[in-house]
Amino acid sequence: MRRLVKAAAIVAVLSSGRASAAPTPVGATPVVLVAIDSVEVTGTTIVVAGVEEGAGAPSEWSISFYVTSSDTFAMGQLEACHRMALAAMTKPGAYRLTLWDQGSYSYAHCRLSRVTP
Repeated sequence: MRRLVKAAAIVAVLSSGRASAAPTPVGATPVVLVAIDSVEVTGTTIVVAGVEEGAGAPSEWSISFYVTSSDTFAMGQLEACHRMALAAMTKPGAYRLTLWDQGSYSYAHCRLSRVTP
């Protein structure tokens, strides 16, 4: 009986993984992450998984940069945002990563802030 209960618990945990859910797009309301679990860059989109300020569980957020072939400014912003997310990931709780996007064809924004004790 114990084995059956244990097996059912394992199946429930494995089948409820977050990996299958799509990340939430960042909008005009800033998303403040206090701990970063992972960072992924796919084309011109950054997907950040982490704990949002005031939340108890991690979530995934995506932010897209509208980059054209000649838009070096937006590409530089994407690269800087990626570096900020990696820096926040190295010291959980030491930094806040804030992400927001003003909408269609505007630049996405990232800010890295040090947490003061």
